[in-house]
Formats: sequence, structure tokens, C-alpha cells
Amino acid sequence: PALPLVQAPDILLFYMNDANTGWGLTETKVLRTLDGGINWYNVTPPGLEYVDFVPFYALGDQAFWILIPDPAKENASMLYRTYDGGQSWESFDVPLGTALIQFLDNDTGFAMSDLGAAAGSQAVAILKTTDGGATWEVIFSHQGGIEQDLRFSGQKYRMTYTQPSHVWIGGSITMQGY
Repeated sequence: PALPLVQAPDILLFYMNDANTGWGLTETKVLRTLDGGINWYNVTPPGLEYVDFVPFYALGDQAFWILIPDPAKENASMLYRTYDGGQSWESFDVPLGTALIQFLDNDTGFAMSDLGAAAGSQAVAILKTTDGGATWEVIFSHQGGIEQDLRFSGQKYRMTYTQPSHVWIGGSITMQGY
């Protein structure tokens, strides 16, 4: 492809779609491979200066989202997305701070945003998008530590789903002596 080749990149995180195509992150770049990791191409969104260990999601070999939290603002990030393997990018200011993101298709996605943790408990908000990440709707949020369908107690580490109406949250609950 007509993209800059990155020689021997220091990849921090990567995701392979199949034996040939995949995505990688360095401290400052978003990378893409088309030959099983032999060559990595720089597909970093314009103006993006750091990447490091930030949340991202790959859907197939063309769609990719990366969430860059704004350290100066609580619950604010910039979401970058591409549907053409990194040839072009769109960006959106989104109401997510530290969050996990996942997409079911190019339009439908979920985010689990960290609202804070203390004493073995963690509050989160679950948000949904139906326009590829441009806008988000809160579909669940802990309010004042009240037990709801999703426990306030415990740390929430993972989120997954297979259809828009079912989201699973995984984590751990601290137990005395463990």
C-alpha cells in the first residue's frame, strides 16, 4: 500500500484479524500489517501525537476505533475511527474518560466508562452508540453507589456482547483473606 513503512516498530499492543491482517500500537503510532507482521505501515490519524496503552477496537480488517482520553477533562476523550484500513480517519469528542470500547458492526458499539473506584468497588457507566461512535447514549450508570442490576462492588475488567441487547461485564470482587 501507499503508506509509510515503519522499520522494526516497538509494538505495545496488537490485534490480528487473521493470519495476515492486523493492527498494532506503539507509543506514538497506529500501525497496520497485511502480511502477518512482517511489515507494519503507519496509519496514525493526522494530529494524533501519542497512542501508548489506550483502548482500541478492530472489526474485520478495515474498521478500527481508538479512544484517546483527555487528561485535562474528566469523562472526555477523542474517538478516532476508520472504515478503510487507516487510509482516512474521522474524529469525535465523546463523553468517555477511561473506557473499554467494543463494536458489533460499523454502527453499533458499547463503552464501559470508569466512574471511579474505592474500597474494592467500582462505579461504571455503560454507553451505546448507533452511529459508529459519533454520539453516545448512557444506558446504565451507577448512581450514588446504590446496588442495581450491575453490582457496585468489585472491579470491572471486561465487557463483551454478541448482540445489541445483551452485554456481559466481567471482573472480580475482593474477598477477605484473598
